[in-house]
Parts: sequence; structure tokens; C-alpha cells
Amino acid sequence: MLLNPVLPRGLRFTAIDVALKTIDCWLRRGRGYIAPLMKTVAKIGLTLLLTALLLFSIFGFLCTFEPLPPVTQWTWRFIYCVVALLAILGSVRLWKCRSSSTT
Repeated sequence: MLLNPVLPRGLRFTAIDVALKTIDCWLRRGRGYIAPLMKTVAKIGLTLLLTALLLFSIFGFLCTFEPLPPVTQWTWRFIYCVVALLAILGSVRLWKCRSSSTT
């Protein structure tokens, strides 16, 4: 009963929904000291994952210089370049400063 409480309107939420909503509120509104810290930790974690993906793409690109059919080589080179580019753009977009505009 505690994991699936019934709200007055008849809506049902699980404990995970409540936890995710709470974290979302903390990240969006920036209340208190923990929210900016959580944002920074999340950004660092995502950046590390994207860096690992970038390094994997570089290694894969270098492996395409082994003796393979030319069509296979160029196909994998294209795929690894696209993945590396997406990893770089993701990291840049993650850390890019956004100006807050109030309308």
C-alpha cells in the first residue's frame, strides 16, 4: 500500500515516480545547496560517459585501417566519425552556458 498510494483524484503514483518528480523539482528550481551540486555531478558523469564513447570511436576508427574490403572500411569510418562527432557535440552542449531570459 505504501508503494502505490491512492490520491484523492484517483491517480496512482509509485515511489519511483515520486522520487523522480522530487529530483526534477530540485534540478529545475535550484532550491537549496544540493541542487547545483547535483547538476554538476550529473554533468560530470555524462561527460565521462561521452568521453568514453569518444575514445571508443577513435579506437574503432583506427581499427578500420586493418585489411578489410574498402566498402566495409569506409562504412565503419563514417559510423565512427558520426558517433565521435555526436559525443563531442553532446559534451559541448552539456557544458555550454545558457543565458537566462525572462519574458
